[in-house]
Amino acid sequence: MIGLVLYFVFGALVIRYEKPVHFAAGYAGMSAAFSIVIGEPLVGTLLAGLILFAYTAFVYMVVDRYGDQVLAPIGVLVVGALILLGASYYF
Repeated sequence: MIGLVLYFVFGALVIRYEKPVHFAAGYAGMSAAFSIVIGEPLVGTLLAGLILFAYTAFVYMVVDRYGDQVLAPIGVLVVGALILLGASYYF
């Protein structure tokens, strides 16, 4: 649940500051740090962090591209969150 909150917070920061790769790296890094703190294996956490970085960088770049419109970034973030939720329940 905290991951989704961070996902939307970093998404809002992307809309405001227009640095999608920086905030994707921050989100993936925080997610990996939380995983290590709760005791996940290091190699798996780093691999998951790289995949999460690639995914969120893509989503945040799309949000940055359409950030001047009202509903497009919100829709992209919501669909991205649904994909993240589905992936977390699948794996």
